[in-house]
Order: sequence, then C-alpha cells, then structure tokens
Amino acid sequence: MIHRPSALQFSEYVKALSSPWVLEHFLSESEASRKVVSSNVIENAISEFIKPENLQARFDELELSEQLRCAVIYLTGNVGLLCDRDDPLEDPLVKSFLVYAAYSNEGVTRLFGFDEFEESLLSRMIKTILRSSVVVSPLNSAPQWKYRPLNDLIIVASMAAQSELKKGKNGKFPRTAIIKLKKLIDTYSDSKSDTTDFITRLIIAYCKSNGVLQESELEIMFNSEAMINWMNHDLEFRLNELKEFAINAHGSWRLDFVDRLIEAAEGSWISLRMFPEKDRQDAFDAIRALKFAGIIDYQTQDEMVIFNRMKLFSVPDSQASPVVVQADFTAVIPEESDPDEIFHFSQAGELQSLDKVFKGKLNKDILSNSLSRGIDSDHIVEWLQNHQAPANVIETVKEWIREFFRLFITERMMLISGEMKVSRQIESYAPLRAYLEIIPAQSVYQIKRGCEDKVKEILSGLGFDYRQAGEEQIEFQAEPRIDAGEYLEFAGAKWRPVTEVRSEEKKQMSAMRGTKYGEELKALDISEIIHVIDYAVLTGRNLILDYEGSPYLKPGVYTVLPLSCRKGMDPILEAELLRTKSKKQFYVKKIRKIGVASE
Repeated sequence: MIHRPSALQFSEYVKALSSPWVLEHFLSESEASRKVVSSNVIENAISEFIKPENLQARFDELELSEQLRCAVIYLTGNVGLLCDRDDPLEDPLVKSFLVYAAYSNEGVTRLFGFDEFEESLLSRMIKTILRSSVVVSPLNSAPQWKYRPLNDLIIVASMAAQSELKKGKNGKFPRTAIIKLKKLIDTYSDSKSDTTDFITRLIIAYCKSNGVLQESELEIMFNSEAMINWMNHDLEFRLNELKEFAINAHGSWRLDFVDRLIEAAEGSWISLRMFPEKDRQDAFDAIRALKFAGIIDYQTQDEMVIFNRMKLFSVPDSQASPVVVQADFTAVIPEESDPDEIFHFSQAGELQSLDKVFKGKLNKDILSNSLSRGIDSDHIVEWLQNHQAPANVIETVKEWIREFFRLFITERMMLISGEMKVSRQIESYAPLRAYLEIIPAQSVYQIKRGCEDKVKEILSGLGFDYRQAGEEQIEFQAEPRIDAGEYLEFAGAKWRPVTEVRSEEKKQMSAMRGTKYGEELKALDISEIIHVIDYAVLTGRNLILDYEGSPYLKPGVYTVLPLSCRKGMDPILEAELLRTKSKKQFYVKKIRKIGVASE
C-alpha cells in the first residue's frame, strides 16, 4: 500500500505485474518469444522504455482523446482520475504503460501517472490540454490580499472561541454560523451542491493539525495557548505552512505543471471541461483549495469552471491603513491588515461584515468570554490605546473588565488561611509557595452543598458574571500532528497498484456498475438504499456511504461492513467502520449516496 500514488517507481510497478501480462503487453515480440525471460531482460526493457524519446513516441501513438486523458492524469498528481473499466488493466492508457491503475482501501479505483515521466512528457501534455481547454479571458479578475488565508483562519478560530461553531443534529454548523462565515470569508461554495463549509472545514483541519482547534461530536473547540504559540511564528512561515496543507489535503496537483500550463496559455483561462464529468467535482475541490492557497483564481463561465494564476497584492507596513475604533464602539479594519490585528480585535469585539474593509463592534459578552478563557485584560486595553481608541471607549472597556473581576465562583481546590500569621508562614515557605497563587479577595464565601446552581442563577439575575478568569480554557490532550493526507478521502487513502487481471468475482461486481448495486456512489431513494444494504449484508460486501452527518457521526465518506438494517419509520443501518473497527449507527435518510465496494 502507498500514500502518494504518483511516487510509485515505474520499475517497481512493472516487476509487480504478473509475468503473463508483462510478456504480452510490455516486452517486444523478440523478448517475449524467449523460453525464459530473465530479470536482466526486464531491466533492459524498462531502461529502454523510460528514455525520453521513447516515452514521447508512446504518447504520440495515443489517440487524441487518450492523450488528453493522460495529460489530465499527470496534471492532477495524487488525485488522478476515476477508472470506470471492468478490468483496469484493459484501459488503453494502462496498456500504454504511461499510467497505472490502483485501488484504495476505500474500494475506489483511480488512474495515476509516474513522477519520473512528467518532465519528458510535460510539453506535449501542455499542448494537448491547451488544444481543447482554452477560453477567452473573463472580466473582473480582482487581485487577492496575500495574507487573506490567514485572515480567514483567524475568523474561523475566533468564531470557535466564541462557541459559534456548535453542530446541529445533522453534524453541520447552524445556518447563522454559515451565513456569518459567508459574510467574512470567501467560502468558494459551489451553487450546485451543499458545500458551503468547504473552506471552513479545510481551515479546521489545518487548525486541528497544530492543536489550535479540536473537534468533538457537538462542537469545534478553541485552544488559546496553542493559538498564541502559532502566532509566535512569523507571517511567512504561517502562510506557507497553511498553503502547503491546503494543497496536500486535496491530492497535491503538480504545481510546476499548473504553473507552466498557465504560462503557456498566455493570459487565456483554462476550462475544467478537460475533465470527464465524473471527475469534475474532485477537480473543483482541488481548484478551490488552490485558490484558498493563493495560487490560482477561478470563475464560472457558461456553467463551467475556468482558472488562471491568482493575482496577489501586498502593502508595505509604512503604507498600511490603520485600524479605526470609533466613539460608538464600532471598528473599521482594512482587509489588508496584519492577521494578528484581526485576532486582537476579536478578543473584545465581533466582526460583522467584509466589503473591502472589515466592520465590527466591541461587545461586552465577547470580552467576558475572552477573559474567562484567560486572555490578559491588560493586552486588550493596550491594543485599544495603541490604535487611539476614543477615551469613552477605553474607559467603558476598563469598566467591563472591572465588572468581570468583581466576583467569581471556582471549582478549583482552594487553601483558605484564617490568620495573618499562618498566611505569612505559607508565603515564606518556598516549597509550598511554589504551588500556590494568591487570590486577592474582599471576602470568601462557601456555597452550601447542593445550592451551586441556585447561587449561580441568583448572581446572574443580579447582573454578575460568576466565571473565573481562565476557567473556560479547556485542557487539551496532546495529540500527534495530523498530516494533510489524513484529511481527504483519496489523499488519506492507501493505494495498491492493480497488477493482475480481475477475477471473475470482481468482474461480476464490475458488471454491476451503472446499477444500484455498483461500487460508484449514487443517490437513491430510501427504499432502494435499503435494498442495497440488504444485498450487501447478504453477500458480505462492504458499503461506501456519503453520509450527511448525525449527532455522533460527522459528515463524510465512510467505508463500512454492514451488520443489519432496522426497518421502520426511521430505518437505521448498523455497521462497523473498517478503519477503527468500531460499531456505528447510520440513519438511512441521511445517506446521501451509496455504493457497494468491490474489495
């Protein structure tokens, strides 16, 4: 099994193929006619095949449609194209040995190119794509702020900090959160499908990789300490790391290929019509990730996505427009502001819209939430002073901070001294003092057992915020760093090259293609989904589910072993997840698409 399909060495692939296949399709007639074919013969044939002039000749021998398909396979790197052949080894491109077929642990078969062939074939593949996919330049291609990906990340993280990214029963974010995100970040949503949280999910995945965010079944949680640690890196480091994650998370298109393709187009835009229809959603997802990374721009023309190089702009610090905080507590923050400025404002205010500039407003509740997570109140006041906020704003914010610190209820273990002599003794004894923190207080009250909730209710009614500073900073368990490849289905899958002619059993499964029992994902009504589930249970096949999400299962594509299907008003599939071997329940009405895995 391999994680990066395009990294497979051609010599390893040929040696893994069955001997009859190599004899019939790879070796020349004179070589194949030998009674014994030695490893030296195969090595020599491989060495001859990979010569640039021979690779180019093999490409030129392909039909024009196959040349285009081959070029697109190489362009897409570790994404490749879906293979719809009953037997992948019968695909003309596979027989040409310029590409190979591989199947994943998710039961999907795709076609990939070899990294080592790219340079020899690149100029021919670029010409092939441009011959069929160039369109005239559209209007209104606006440049993008260089650090916008970081701005978007700060916004998503800040919304998580304010508990705005809780999930509904279907595992999705509430409509109010989606609407707010669309006002503040470019979601690059596809009008034809419900994918408005595409970029949000990509950002969350990156933030989970460095501990800034963690995800539970019910919400996205914010880690202040990890955020501060991340912000300690310079902007270029953060931007480059985020861009690399976005690119790799969606299969890692060959960026040198993309760059030279755009350059050869000489200002014209390139259409996704080069892709077979069944591969266009994967291509669009990769395009959106590349746009988020600031590499390419895209638009829609005649219902087809077209792309070109992204135009970026940056502003020298000396020319940057200042953040303006106004007497009515509103703020205007230029889009091209340092991302850290947006974060600092978000500790005390709410961003409300973006139209060339961010507009927001300072908010007492948001400030109190930040203080409860342990944000230093002095830093907030200092930020306002540095941006020359009006005196009434600074004084009011100081009053909000004072009100927050008036009292608090704590669940932490407390040591209470009743005598001045004892207090001095404790403070002077270093071995004990090192583990204590002095809490200045006018009076300390012990709440009667069982009356905690009643006291909180009364204090709230009197206008007190009873939370302790730093109380709501969640203790996060250290987790291993998440690789971008674990984020997406085909990027996270493990791939095994197809090296043998499919067995009759597999051919029978392939014959199901196009029916409701085929392995390709398809949208069906509930009764047909139940028929497919029953078929899979009866034959012992795995199922591939595109699931909408439910309270304890997030949206995504799952490969499962079906165990049973409970019929009734609200049918439920009981199944075992192949990756974790854990048993889960899937609501049939929330299965968007279903397929029967061939493996």
